[in-house]
Amino acid sequence: SWIRTISPSEVPAIAEDLHEINNEHISDLIEIPSGCDESHRSYVEYLRNHLREAERFVDDLSDQGRGFVYTIR
Repeated sequence: SWIRTISPSEVPAIAEDLHEINNEHISDLIEIPSGCDESHRSYVEYLRNHLREAERFVDDLSDQGRGFVYTIR
């Protein structure tokens, strides 16, 4: 397990970084077999929806002047 604390002063920069990620960035990071254009677009949109949720979460924390803690297992 890995636990990390993000201080309130770090949250605005994370929010900015999340807002800069676009569908092209996502497409560049994933590997979809050739000939799967529709599946690729669906998967990119699926990932983008999760990023939007993360953006809202981090924006709310930033607006409130709060930090957060997360764990990777």
